[in-house]
Amino acid sequence: MTLWTRWQLVRDHLLGRYVPFTASSPAERDACLAVIDAVRRTELHRVDGESALDTAAFGGAEVDDELVGVRDRRTGAVVGAVRATPAGALCHIPTARREYCLDRLGPAIVDRCWVSTRLAVLPAYRKTAASLALLRHMYADGLRRGGLATLLTCEPNLLPTYTKMGARPLGPAFPSHRGGFRVPLVIVFHDEEHLARVGSPLGAVLAASPGPHPAEAVRWQRGLAPVAVGTAPYDPERGAHEALCSGISDAGRAALLRNAWEVDCRPGDRVLGAGDGSPALGFVITGRVDVAQGGRAVATLGPGAFFGEMSHLLDGVRTADIIAATPGTQVVLLSPSALGRLEDPADVAALYQTLAQAIAARLAATAPAAHAPLRAVG
Repeated sequence: MTLWTRWQLVRDHLLGRYVPFTASSPAERDACLAVIDAVRRTELHRVDGESALDTAAFGGAEVDDELVGVRDRRTGAVVGAVRATPAGALCHIPTARREYCLDRLGPAIVDRCWVSTRLAVLPAYRKTAASLALLRHMYADGLRRGGLATLLTCEPNLLPTYTKMGARPLGPAFPSHRGGFRVPLVIVFHDEEHLARVGSPLGAVLAASPGPHPAEAVRWQRGLAPVAVGTAPYDPERGAHEALCSGISDAGRAALLRNAWEVDCRPGDRVLGAGDGSPALGFVITGRVDVAQGGRAVATLGPGAFFGEMSHLLDGVRTADIIAATPGTQVVLLSPSALGRLEDPADVAALYQTLAQAIAARLAATAPAAHAPLRAVG
């Protein structure tokens, strides 16, 4: 993010350009749903049921929820939204208990927590203050209602963003059923010391909230054993990125690998999933991964090999699963915005040449016969 972009973000936030709200009418709820649908269904192709609100963790279960949106004051359009569900209403669903680590909270705390899902911001607004306004509103509303914490999950590369908001891991990274990994997180509302330590923008909201503040969730958080998350920032000293970064300048490499995260995999974990529309790109550090179509491995990739290039070049949904094949497999997943951070045209050209050559080699290797039509597998 450039200095000018940062200034625009701060300016828009201070001037109140983005106005958050809790949907209180059918029209407001429909506007929020339209944003979530545009991102989840149209952009990412991630819908688990008839509605874009449905999740793999609790599907289309009929539970009370609220939609929180954020509106651009200049245009009046709703540009972001998130779903909030009472955590206590999900405790009877085993998949929800596992994904959000509900059993770690205890009934006295879980009944005063919310689960946040389906956070969506339209592409043109992802580097603005819209998401910050949305999260601050949810936090302030939770404080007002006597809530104790918010539970959520995020992709590994988003951990720094949520950590700066005050979130902490609640359990290890786990493979999503659609491919990729998620990390369960908790934001304890009243942990003033922690919010101040990480410089969270939520700290000012808490300071303005009348006390005394409840302490039970803070005590619970401090009594938790340390969590082995199984994911960490990628260390370039490991050198597994050399094939992907061939011909790219040092500055370009640093930009490309910013917010790149290592993930420990177990055999069978879906690192990336076919049909997904996210522009994820990654490479193998140790072990091996299979490139699979229709449940059949069509290629195996070892240390240094990269994957996900096809969806980048064609700007479409993924055509194959990437599945961890051996114990001890470690992969790196790049930030979805990584390629957009390359500013030097020579770096961009070098990267796309590398991706194109990899696709050509893989197509040739998977062609059933010399004159048969070639199929993409990356």
